Amino acid sequence: MLRKLRPQLEQVMCQLPRPNPNPNPNPNPNPNPEPSPTLNPNPNPNPNPEQVMWQEQELAALAAKLQQAEWEARSYADKEAPLQPQAQQVRELHAAQLAALKAERAQISTDLQRAMGALKGSADEPNAHPGRWPWP
Repeated sequence: MLRKLRPQLEQVMCQLPRPNPNPNPNPNPNPNPEPSPTLNPNPNPNPNPEQVMWQEQELAALAAKLQQAEWEARSYADKEAPLQPQAQQVRELHAAQLAALKAERAQISTDLQRAMGALKGSADEPNAHPGRWPWP
């Protein structure tokens, strides 16, 4: 694991500022320098060994979390792959069942409208159904 982390640690170590041999605390004559995007975000130009060790520990913890997340992603992908064809079959079956139900509903609706039309037409005839609405 340390072999994998070594490039990351070396990169972080390269980004850490080196002690300044110049005794002048402000080597830049410009009193209001523009911040450079390449400057180290660490406000302390001379980190102590505890800070470096803490950063290394944080990097190791992040690397462990990354490995865990990658392992979980591979595990889920391995479990998901065989389920995809099964899910597609269920989708197709559901679509067929839904189409059949819609067709059945349309047929029932048509039959009901015909029956209602037949009742309405027979209700308009006097004495077509004795004892039913409308009464004479």
